[in-house]
Amino acid sequence: MLRPLSKNLSPALVILLVQFLFPLAHADVSDWTSNWTASRFLESSFDVDPFDPRAMMRGSGDVDIGSGIAKFLGSPRLYIDKGGYTTSAGFENVEFTAYGTYITLGNGGKSYSGLTLAARSNHDNYSTDPCDAAGYYARIYQNTGECAFQKEHYHSSSTGTVYTATRRTPCFVGGLPFNQTIGMKFKVTTITDSSIEPAGSVLLELYLDENDSGNFVLKHSSVDRPGEWLPSGGKTVPSECSIGDGDTVLGPRNVCFLRSDGVDTTNVVEWKDASILNTLVDTTNGGFNGDPTILGLQHQVFKFEGRSDGWYANLHNSLLKWNMQFRKFEDCPQGEDMFVSAMTLSTGAGNIYIKTTPEPTEECRSDPNIVCLGEGTLHISLDGGKTFLVNPVIIILVCLGEGTLHISLDGGKTFLSQPGDYHSSSAESKSARIVAHNTYAACSRKWHDYQVVDSSSTSSWSHLLRENDRHRQLAAAATVVEKKPLQLLLDNKLQMIDPNECHDWIQERAVSHDLFQQRGHWSTIYVETPLVSFHVEYRRSDFNAPTCNFQSLDAWMTQVSPIMERTKSWNGILGETKHKVFSKTNPGEEVLSDRYELLRGSHDADYEVDGPFGTYFTASQENDEPNKKEA
Repeated sequence: MLRPLSKNLSPALVILLVQFLFPLAHADVSDWTSNWTASRFLESSFDVDPFDPRAMMRGSGDVDIGSGIAKFLGSPRLYIDKGGYTTSAGFENVEFTAYGTYITLGNGGKSYSGLTLAARSNHDNYSTDPCDAAGYYARIYQNTGECAFQKEHYHSSSTGTVYTATRRTPCFVGGLPFNQTIGMKFKVTTITDSSIEPAGSVLLELYLDENDSGNFVLKHSSVDRPGEWLPSGGKTVPSECSIGDGDTVLGPRNVCFLRSDGVDTTNVVEWKDASILNTLVDTTNGGFNGDPTILGLQHQVFKFEGRSDGWYANLHNSLLKWNMQFRKFEDCPQGEDMFVSAMTLSTGAGNIYIKTTPEPTEECRSDPNIVCLGEGTLHISLDGGKTFLVNPVIIILVCLGEGTLHISLDGGKTFLSQPGDYHSSSAESKSARIVAHNTYAACSRKWHDYQVVDSSSTSSWSHLLRENDRHRQLAAAATVVEKKPLQLLLDNKLQMIDPNECHDWIQERAVSHDLFQQRGHWSTIYVETPLVSFHVEYRRSDFNAPTCNFQSLDAWMTQVSPIMERTKSWNGILGETKHKVFSKTNPGEEVLSDRYELLRGSHDADYEVDGPFGTYFTASQENDEPNKKEA
């Protein structure tokens, strides 16, 4: 995790320079990667892999390992244990990846034959306690080609099993193809913010790489909310189980496992390149993630590829134009190498431009946080000329993102690269405010849905801005008390990745009065206008170990005014998610992850605009009436 920043920087001249390091969160000890090079054969339930003590075969059939492949014959399961480390609580929020190839059904398959990954389970203990079987499954059905999620509650060899119904979406027309290697990435994440989903909800996501290229695309997502996903077939969970009917599976668990299902060992599935990665919590709603994943306004989650350096309409209506630019980072894995690198906002409060640069600006380049005055030739007196400082003097010049993050309040004519609390006004005197400061991982905010706030309420966010009429009449007087930057941090503390650690950091900033003097590779930006507010997180790769050297802007709306909410036509990639979309092939089923059903434009180029503040794009419904204003 990133470490706290300095708390004792003086506000003026500083003689001592302190170097801070900001490593990213390191991998948990329970992370796992397959090592299937050496030849070995597991043929009985409870056989432990002699080359990997964390891997154990269960079920029936055989597992033939060698040359990077684990060949499943019949219906085996390969359990991956959390590792038995005292510092590891187990598998909770995970990204479980494996590449599977369905070779043959042999003498026949089962209705649930397919490629299957299971996560967040104590299934290794079900023979002792059937209630421990609770966990989540992601499967591609061989016979239908559908992608599905399912929750298991109970597994008893004597009294049977208790599962939920499956939640399915089409993935492969005509069934899962044989002899085609398909990557599966199963993500299980607890949503900790109860303002987004009910407390205890769990987000399930399945990404596929359909041609073994390393390019994963989100194909299916679903939220397990407490009390909603009940057992199927009229079954109920026994009362002695702690995870009852409709309960979600929470907390760290012992195992994840790979699975195949066939009538006998003539059923063959091959797995390769499997891994389990513990992930940070990242709840979802209402904006874009930097990779770029679109987090829709109705809980949709889908990938939007775009092209490097292209500008795209994210949300356009009569009151707001929100564009974003993508950039490809060549040293990142294929399919995970495109990030949002810039964004613009056009409102009645002016044109705001936020951009990143691969290298620091000139003023931040020699060291992003210091400037030497005259290299010793500039003499400064603090006592009216009686004495002078003649040694080289160092002044702290703190830059956003170490000099790689820049903000313009005038449409890109000039840019600011330093933390601060900035205001601007358009010709109509509608104020815009930007608060920007450096941060670190614990205080980086998680996703949060926007609120509709009536501007007539004296407690509303818009009263944190200067009131327009009184601003014109009393230009020199403060008309409204704005929230201090530290109060903005405190207001958002519960939505941060580690609220407790962040609280301590905020308190240090309050005591030292040095929020804007904090160094950091990551930054937070608050944007407030009379009609809409935004939260932007700037994140960069671990500069100590840049295996994927990226820069990323995550942005989402936090509050909108009623007039903005009532604006009828919301266009653009995010704008089109304002209303629920239902499947054309399965009436009544809400579409949550299929980009081609969610968006009107069938091609990413349908949303491309001609520059940072471009307004025309093919998929817009306003193109035929460009001057139409909505009430």
